[in-house]
Amino acid sequence: MILNVLAATFMISLLAFTGLTTLAQKGELKDATLLGLVGFSAGALIGGAFLHLIPETIARSSDFQIYLALTCSFILFFLFERFVWRHCHKAKCEVHPFVYMNLLGDGLHNSIDGLVISASSLAGTGSRDIDRGCLA
Repeated sequence: MILNVLAATFMISLLAFTGLTTLAQKGELKDATLLGLVGFSAGALIGGAFLHLIPETIARSSDFQIYLALTCSFILFFLFERFVWRHCHKAKCEVHPFVYMNLLGDGLHNSIDGLVISASSLAGTGSRDIDRGCLA
């Protein structure tokens, strides 16, 4: 059973290396590819939040709490973006905080994926295959 968990985790981790193909490209092709991928991912996240998650949450609970949480979240992320995350569009910059935040977020994400894979493997065969597909 542990081999199934390790194999599933390894296969899902291989998907993270697809980004290397984008970063290996040169010049304008890389810029165009990254612009399209960033636009697609931002649209997917915004569409998922505003068309599915937020309306469902508002329907299930009181309006005031949800709007207060949404407003506080937008303000918090604005302040985070403005003062903690510093964009640098130069070739050489002093500090790249993205690297540290990306490593921290990716480590947390992969840890949660590992827990989900382990739990689904312990739950049984049917749910394991479904969870692996969802994680991929």
